Amino acid sequence: MNKVWSEAEKQFIRDSAGKLTDESGAIELSKVCGRIVTVNAWRKQRQKMGIKKNPGRGVCSVKKEEDMCEGSSERWLYLLWYLCYVSLCLQMIGRILSMYGIKIRGGW
Repeated sequence: MNKVWSEAEKQFIRDSAGKLTDESGAIELSKVCGRIVTVNAWRKQRQKMGIKKNPGRGVCSVKKEEDMCEGSSERWLYLLWYLCYVSLCLQMIGRILSMYGIKIRGGW
């Protein structure tokens, strides 16, 4: 049966996710709240709350939101810049070809 998590339990997860592994966090929460909390229950609740941990066995650090978004936003900006650049190049090629009276089937 799924137990509804209290706000105090969620706050405990928020506070200790960056300091404890999932296993030790589940053990500590079990001691504090007086019910058995499994590692899977702890991990699932942490993930539902949007708290992501850095990969690796025994690593306690939490991923920051900037870390997750920074690389992807830079890639999107680069892709957007590249597409604009290609579009401008194609327009210039089309103008040069039309100056010499060369027509391309299907157009640019």
